[in-house]
Amino acid sequence: AVFCSIHPGKPCPQKPLWDIGYTPGKEKPKKGACLEWAEGLAVFLACMIVGAITALNNYKKELQFRALQAKQDDSLTTVWRAGAPTQVSINDICVGDVVQLDTGAKIPADGLIIKCTDLKVDESSLTGESVPVSKNTEEKMFMLSGCSVVEGDARYLVTAVGKNSEWGKIMTELDTERPETPLQIKLAGVAEKIGKFGLVVAVACFFAQTIIWLAGMGGKTG
Repeated sequence: AVFCSIHPGKPCPQKPLWDIGYTPGKEKPKKGACLEWAEGLAVFLACMIVGAITALNNYKKELQFRALQAKQDDSLTTVWRAGAPTQVSINDICVGDVVQLDTGAKIPADGLIIKCTDLKVDESSLTGESVPVSKNTEEKMFMLSGCSVVEGDARYLVTAVGKNSEWGKIMTELDTERPETPLQIKLAGVAEKIGKFGLVVAVACFFAQTIIWLAGMGGKTG
């Protein structure tokens, strides 16, 4: 549609399209100057400018959103290393670390409980059960990432992190692309055909307008 808008308009009675009729030292164009194409060019330039600005703004917003999301996903937790507690990012936790958790803390990795006091964990994000689960060092000693401590405190040995943890496995499955359904395949085919048809019509209109203009200019000059 944009290409179709750039048409020369009425046939130029005196000069071709590339000579707009300006004379050095004079502000007004000569009589009969061919300026009808300027409107189509202005529309084309306006579309290009608006499209570029919109794409740039969307790109900047996407970068800001990703940075904010990464900042929200990152937090500090207490880890015992070399016999002393230290604050580290949950992204820097390694297998073999001993993590200290208090009430309200989110479990950053899978592991086995070493020590706990009246520990209850909310596992609804994994199991869907809203009732907190009591944990101890004998029977229910597994800590699962993605859950949170609702009561008590604990220390546990990390056994799995990242994509190897239970929460990481769920996130990996969610990120995996699923095959398209038959309906989606048909809709994609229809959209592709419509796009090709529109492109063919636009190109045909552009060349038709160009031929009409060339024929009109040839008749005037002849």
